[in-house]
Amino acid sequence: MSDAEFSTGWAAGHGSSRPLIGEMYAIAGVSVPELVDPDDELSWSEIGSVAARRDGLLLAWATVYGNTESPDVAMVQHLYIPREVDRLRTGFYAGEPAVDEEREVAVLLYQAAADQARTAGYRVLVWHDIDNGPSGDAARALNAQPVHSERTTHPDASWRESTQYELQL
Repeated sequence: MSDAEFSTGWAAGHGSSRPLIGEMYAIAGVSVPELVDPDDELSWSEIGSVAARRDGLLLAWATVYGNTESPDVAMVQHLYIPREVDRLRTGFYAGEPAVDEEREVAVLLYQAAADQARTAGYRVLVWHDIDNGPSGDAARALNAQPVHSERTTHPDASWRESTQYELQL
């Protein structure tokens, strides 16, 4: 599969992920819970989201957050919709390994997120994941550097190495 099969779109601004959250819950056939705005209490503030679609259907998205305490640093987090829909329907993460599509779309999303963060004036983009996960693939594709690793528990109760990546923009 090539990224030519995916289309992406950027929505700028605070709350840009809310329509995507609603769309994900609709795909899952689950009611959207009341959403609270954590930005008032956190040092990270949502600056925009990039969505990946295939044939018009939401496949994944990544949200970029600016750090109010370190204005040069942005953070990105992504969701792969088939995995999240399964979690919403079953109530837990199955712990299945990432599929090729998930890995490919993560690289596409992180590249788009880096481009948007750069355009917005950020100089560094950071994220966390396991080395062998989709975000690790994105780190290698974008030449992001691992800056911190620690052992953490995974939802399936296994130990894994969690890595923070940093990409100079």
